[in-house]
Amino acid sequence: TNQIYVANFGGSSVTVIDGAANTTSTVTVGVSPRDVAVNPVTNKIYVANQSRLFVTVIDGPTNTANNVATAGGAASAVAVNPVTNTVYAVNTGGFNVSVITEQQVQAIPLTTTIAAIPGGVTTNPTPTFNFSAATAFTPNAPAIENVYFQLDTWQGPWVVATSGGGGNFSGTAPSALPLGTHIVYAFATDGQDANSPGVAQQLIGEISAQVFTVNSPAGGLTCSKTFNVASGAWETAGNWTPSGLPASTDTACVPAGDSAALSTTPSIAGLVLQGTLSGTGGLNVSGAANLSGTLGSGTYTFGGLVTWSGGTIGPTSMANTNGGLAISGAVTLVSSTVNSASNVVMSGSGQLTMDAGTFNQGTGFTFDIQNDLPISAPAGKFGIFNNAGTLQKSAGTGTTDFNAV
Repeated sequence: TNQIYVANFGGSSVTVIDGAANTTSTVTVGVSPRDVAVNPVTNKIYVANQSRLFVTVIDGPTNTANNVATAGGAASAVAVNPVTNTVYAVNTGGFNVSVITEQQVQAIPLTTTIAAIPGGVTTNPTPTFNFSAATAFTPNAPAIENVYFQLDTWQGPWVVATSGGGGNFSGTAPSALPLGTHIVYAFATDGQDANSPGVAQQLIGEISAQVFTVNSPAGGLTCSKTFNVASGAWETAGNWTPSGLPASTDTACVPAGDSAALSTTPSIAGLVLQGTLSGTGGLNVSGAANLSGTLGSGTYTFGGLVTWSGGTIGPTSMANTNGGLAISGAVTLVSSTVNSASNVVMSGSGQLTMDAGTFNQGTGFTFDIQNDLPISAPAGKFGIFNNAGTLQKSAGTGTTDFNAV
């Protein structure tokens, strides 16, 4: 809401600053307000009044205030759990904590379960969520009609999820989320309506919540353009979030499960590839790249450090690495070529599988092996490793085998 709340401990008010206009207003609260907590979900503001036996609740849209009694008095701190809409007030006068339930409602037997994002962390700024809705109304349970969701608040528009049948729904964040912790909220509706002439109100189910975090991809790259369809053309502006083609100053991200087809050879600043690149074109990346997906047919040139943590290149592909290459996972070259005009480090779980692939290490550069994993070809296949530079093994406890290469 871009509103800032300041507790005036020497008086009995809270100053509200409008962040956009830098104007102020005052809300009267209890004596000696010491701490303020905001629930961004419901736009309620909680004020701990150290010299009174209550917490003041301010309604964000109207700046009206009401008081809620606490169990011990001298409330010195207050905190909000936006997932459960529960408020906690620390009472130094009573040596206890008061728990305030923001909304006390009758349980509704129409529930929505939000599938957890693995590990609670994603590098996709427009993640897709999976919902399952169930009803326990008896003796007759109307069919579930829709699931609605929104992110980080209840105050904005609710987005209709897509039905997959059988009470299963899915929905994608409508815009790119900033890095950090977020909450997705969801509820289901069924066919029970409270009707009056000209008005119909749907019965909504209990609101569920799930916490997750959006992290930057490995290597610290931050996506400025994210591919947002399961399969489509790189050159279609609407296939990117925010809308528009990645420019030479953008870091483009292709999430896992998505495939972008290139028909030209655009230039971008950075690349995070967890899905697939394919097509008849290629890509010029002036800066860093993090690769864990598939580089399909095409020519890809990298000017910055390439961190290759897994995936495949090929068939009929070529990658030119000119700014350094770090191989930290299992990488497979399928009838494709990697031309390295830079130093290479293979470490951790890094290994190369040459499925009719070719790796060319350039003159004057070092290929440094820091583990004991092989450079090899699958059974019945072979690979080519051309070293015109320096091949060394600076770490590891055993040997590194070159098998069928």
